[in-house]
Order: sequence, then C-alpha cells, then structure tokens
Amino acid sequence: PHVPALLVLPPLTELHQHALVASHALILQDKASCLAPAALQPRAGEAVIDCCAAPGNKTTQLAALSGGGGLVLACERDARRAGVLRRRAADAAGASVRVVQTDFMAVDPRAPPYADVTAVQLDPTCSGSGMVERASYQLGGAEEEEGGA
Repeated sequence: PHVPALLVLPPLTELHQHALVASHALILQDKASCLAPAALQPRAGEAVIDCCAAPGNKTTQLAALSGGGGLVLACERDARRAGVLRRRAADAAGASVRVVQTDFMAVDPRAPPYADVTAVQLDPTCSGSGMVERASYQLGGAEEEEGGA
C-alpha cells in the first residue's frame, strides 16, 4: 500500500453519517490527500509544523503518524478555519495538535514553540478539489477548501 493504515473503500461509499465519522475516530480523506503526511513520515515524538492546516485532515494524520509524545503545530491564519481546525483536532488528536491562529509566513522559527520543529508539512496548493461536497457537509453548507490540512 502507498499509505499505511489507509482504509480504501469503493467509490460512492457513503459514510458521512456514520458514528465513527461523527466522532472523528474515522476521518474521510481522498487517497491523494494522504500522500503528503505519509511521505513526510514523522518520527515518534517529533515536533512537526503544518503550515496551512485547516480543516485538519492532514494535520490529524500527521499526529497519528508521529505517535505518542509527538506534537503537530497547526498554523491557520483565518479565524473561522482555525476554529474548525481546533474542533476537529481536539476530537481526533487531542493534545497531539496545537492550533496556532497565525500566518505561517510571520512565524519566527527561532522562537518557541517553533524552535523545536524538525519536520515541515507545506501543502499550499491543496485546494480540496475532491473535497468540496464533503467539506460543505462538514461546515453546514458553507464551502470550505481543504487548504493543506
């Protein structure tokens, strides 16, 4: 498999109303979106920064891959998107993700908590092109791009 721990389902499988999805125990994501965190391969306990993190699919995948003791600093400059990210990350990854509402370009890499970062995920071109319908459902009808989560 290209991505470890990825459950691949047949096209048009409908799981959006499933209890595991509602509780964020199971996160729906296109296979292509899973490739960036899998390629980064964060080590157990590693500090990682996700530069444009909302709504959080890739962020929570990074947290899962980095195992216990790891930390993902999830940057999102938009307040509304950062709120979505906070809720999703809290449900799916708990203390393994710290959401920082800021523009990643304004971050000082020498200052805490960024100075401890050893891996960077930067996926600014991710438009969520395959996720618009799914994201609209998640936000109650408001269209939301994935934005590199």
